[in-house]
Amino acid sequence: MFSVILFLLLFLKPSFIFSQDLIPQYQTDLSYQQDLYNQSYDLFLQKKTVHQQYNSIATEKELIDAIKKTTQHRNSLLVAYLNLITAKLDIYKSQDSSPNTFKIQNVLNQQNIWLQNQPTKITSISNKSQLDQYNQQFSQSYKQIQQYINNALIQSQVNHQNLIISQIKNLLLKIKASPNFDSQAQNWIVEIESQLNDSTDFISQALLQVKTDNPESYTDYSDLYQEAKPYLDSSKQNLFKVIENISGVIKKFI
Repeated sequence: MFSVILFLLLFLKPSFIFSQDLIPQYQTDLSYQQDLYNQSYDLFLQKKTVHQQYNSIATEKELIDAIKKTTQHRNSLLVAYLNLITAKLDIYKSQDSSPNTFKIQNVLNQQNIWLQNQPTKITSISNKSQLDQYNQQFSQSYKQIQQYINNALIQSQVNHQNLIISQIKNLLLKIKASPNFDSQAQNWIVEIESQLNDSTDFISQALLQVKTDNPESYTDYSDLYQEAKPYLDSSKQNLFKVIENISGVIKKFI
């Protein structure tokens, strides 16, 4: 009998989180790979049911072949997703004064190469023992992949929000330089700058969830993005308010 728990851990259908600005070609490939994965996963479930019913050498071989196919498509799906989030980090990369974005991209690229080198290993698997050994090794490597996926999701949004803050600060400089700048405008500016500081504080809290050290020092990475998300959402909502407030000031002074 195969380990059902191990299968569930390795073949749960991924639920990926995207920001609004998707890169079309990577998104198209990701959707295609998702479809292939879903098809192979459904076949795996069918073969698993049949093997549980008959438990023969023939059904075991069919199940192993189905698992190998699903594993290949799972890895291809991960490659497509890593391509997307790595490329997305480039969009606002200039807003990161730390080495985080570069380090995250570097690790994601390394993991991408590792995934692309897996087909030969998977093809050579011929029995349950080899399959269990491969899955055990993969689960260890996936810890780092999962960690840096979360890092990328957080860092990408942080970089985007920092760009917005930078643009707003540039607008404030233009407003202050206006000949019509007066005490009323100064009060508006103070309020807006306070809101920007709040967003910066929220962003700092979100960045605490970016873990670029040894992945083995953490036992669960699935919550890292979820822990950062409330701070990112708070900063985002705060920036929406800033934009609303500053629109009236712009009409008067720019």
